[in-house]
Amino acid sequence: MKKRIVSICLIGVLLFSACGIDGENGQSQNNTEANSENESSTINTDEIFSNRDFKTEYEDNCAYIQLKESTATCESNAVEINGSTITIKDEGTYVVSGTLENGMLVVDSEETDKTQIVLNGAAIHNESSAAIYIKQSDKVFITLEEGTENTLSSGSSFQNIDEEEIDGVVYSKSDLTFNGNGAIRVQTQGGHGIVSKDDLIITGGNYAIDVSSHGLSANDMLGIAEGDFKIVSGEDSIHCDTNIYIQNGSFEIDATDDAVHADATLDICGGKMNVSNSYEGLEALDIKVSGGEIQITASDDGLNAAGGADSSGFGGMGNDQFGGPGGGPGGRPGGGMNGGHGGMQSGSSDGSIVISGGTLYIKASGDGIDANGTVEITGGNITVCGPTQGDTATLDYDVSAVITGGTFIGTGARNMAQTFSDSEQGVIAVSIGNQEAGTTITLTDSSGDIVISYAPELPFAIVILSSPDIIKGETYTITVGEASGEFAAE
Repeated sequence: MKKRIVSICLIGVLLFSACGIDGENGQSQNNTEANSENESSTINTDEIFSNRDFKTEYEDNCAYIQLKESTATCESNAVEINGSTITIKDEGTYVVSGTLENGMLVVDSEETDKTQIVLNGAAIHNESSAAIYIKQSDKVFITLEEGTENTLSSGSSFQNIDEEEIDGVVYSKSDLTFNGNGAIRVQTQGGHGIVSKDDLIITGGNYAIDVSSHGLSANDMLGIAEGDFKIVSGEDSIHCDTNIYIQNGSFEIDATDDAVHADATLDICGGKMNVSNSYEGLEALDIKVSGGEIQITASDDGLNAAGGADSSGFGGMGNDQFGGPGGGPGGRPGGGMNGGHGGMQSGSSDGSIVISGGTLYIKASGDGIDANGTVEITGGNITVCGPTQGDTATLDYDVSAVITGGTFIGTGARNMAQTFSDSEQGVIAVSIGNQEAGTTITLTDSSGDIVISYAPELPFAIVILSSPDIIKGETYTITVGEASGEFAAE
């Protein structure tokens, strides 16, 4: 691994400041704009979303299911009603309205059938199982009728049906698509929200999901083209055993575990995501971000490539690689940073994080960006605000971290710190002693023009800066609080 050492000594004693945060949500103010809608998406949407996934209209000759508290009525022979269990036996379009107090809507048709269910002001509650159970079909499309509000809910426990371990308010054994412009509320304190054992596709709708386990969950693939999501989950808010693709949408996430977790690839190319609470923000073996506006608050890592538990966070052992054994009196700097690995080695180095666009703001109590493998930044605007305690690092990687474009601003702890292993633009990495939250960091060029100005919302001991406006070999002035020094960018 190529190692590089960047050293700087700030002049004078660093004084503490009570300055506020420059820019919205602590984002940097500089002359490099983030590309929140990157033109070159990493997602080939033709392979994920079909034209049928977006189709919400339906013919007048469809079947109408009227829910009536403990039962329902329908004139179609394809619908079987047995008390509070309504079963769709054939493909077609079925418009569902009314209230079912303790029952289930079931799809049990041929394996080649495609069925559309239109929720048109429907409320279904099942005290001991799923509100909607897709037992068999080729694919089911659930359309949220524009202008309607719908509710699906389950109780605090789930019972198996025909040995099937149902564990979601919506539980599908077949490919499942949600679309439309209506609203839906999904609630349970006993399991997941919307579950597909095959693919789960969402192309529209307004979702309020409050569940004790995963909010959205799929086995084979989970793709989101559009939608408005407010998810509170006891486990992952968005989860897939393989790949997750997010093309667009608006997300408000409060997760006890990960905000978004994919066992294989997580690919985000647009949308707005605000993670107010999570254990880890984005987690996958491979994470790709090419667009969007993402804000993450995490009690452990902000971005974690390779998944699983790691040793970041609180506790563990420190080292003296970055700036010596501590900042000097009064917050004096401890020196430069080692570009090699300063963190705990992981058992796998297959993970990757690639950021080519978008705006990311990461506030993490563990590592800001953690890759059990490689990090590559070619564009975008990334801000990492980390803590000063624990075995944490602004950047943590096993193999390499390369930046060739975009703006990176990172602050955090010094004991386990790493900087970029290679770059095509200037990188500044300094240890500046222990600084209070809100202390302003300002980088100016030789003409006195401000390149970056930022005030972290957490205390910090190191600063890592990179931007296309920072030129290798040129002299810059960094000011932290009221102390400043001149240096050449590496």
